[in-house]
Amino acid sequence: MGEIDRNLHWKELKRRIVHLETRIDQIGIHSRPIEILSVDDSPSDQLVLSHVFQPFAPRFHMHFVGDAMEALAFLRRVGKYEKAPRPDLVLLDLNLPLLTGREFLHVLKEAPDLQTIPVLILSSSNDQNDISECLRLRAKAFFTKPSNLADYPQMIQSLPQYC
Repeated sequence: MGEIDRNLHWKELKRRIVHLETRIDQIGIHSRPIEILSVDDSPSDQLVLSHVFQPFAPRFHMHFVGDAMEALAFLRRVGKYEKAPRPDLVLLDLNLPLLTGREFLHVLKEAPDLQTIPVLILSSSNDQNDISECLRLRAKAFFTKPSNLADYPQMIQSLPQYC
């Protein structure tokens, strides 16, 4: 292989690497785990999520809080959450004590430092009014909690597209 051929080969290789890096950014492949904050007041739902995310553990790192006020403390790194990572994604239940999921979503999307965090609703509701209202409040997506554990992996595998 001559000098010119080698230079062309290296230029083509560099071009392909740049293309792959760009493509990786576009499809949301992360070199670190995706940090997910789950906001749900049901210990049993938190346990289910913990269980169904376990096989995906290298790809996702889960954090759980029980209400919207605790979620705001986590997001603002207050108190025991001083060293909390900034989540790449929030999974939000609608039926929460103190501050409802809709109220939390409104507060989050009005806060300049937090509004860019994607929020996905994960609720037992499948009411069209709930879905429309949450999307109007700038939730990225609305998922009805699967009634069957076998249905969770499909939802989980779709999460990186929202980050």
